[in-house]
Amino acid sequence: ALGAYGLVFSAVIVVNTILGQELGYIVKREIVGRPPQEALVKIRDQMVWYGANYLVFALLVLGVILSGVSGIPQKYLFYILIIGVSESLGTICYNNMNLFNQQVMANVALFCRAAIWIPFVILLGFWDVSLRNEDTVLIAWAVGSVLALAVPLWAWRDWGWTALWKR
Repeated sequence: ALGAYGLVFSAVIVVNTILGQELGYIVKREIVGRPPQEALVKIRDQMVWYGANYLVFALLVLGVILSGVSGIPQKYLFYILIIGVSESLGTICYNNMNLFNQQVMANVALFCRAAIWIPFVILLGFWDVSLRNEDTVLIAWAVGSVLALAVPLWAWRDWGWTALWKR
């Protein structure tokens, strides 16, 4: 179990780096000090770019799953896809929230991604011995990482996103 978790964890780190392409630094330079409406255009463009990256990655993973060429169990590829994309997007949102001086909210999201789900996994393991496995840990990580994306959505809810997507 530890070996499977370690492989998925390592793959997620690599995927996060590849999907992120460290282009966040370019966007950060263009966002700092701008009013939210101007910065939102850059964030929208950033999300479109990363969305395209995530789509290509999802198609690649789906191709590998359907072809069965990797020898990696499908569930681990699915975990890598879900956690890799949600962690990448979570990192981007964390950085953008910090740029808008929303450090508390950014760290709430980070806490959800990185830690809040861990006590639940521990309690589940005490409650039911059969839940002491990598699936429980990886599912909890995926849920925490995906749910953490609600934090920036809530923090940015009044920024005029609807009008921005019509431009």
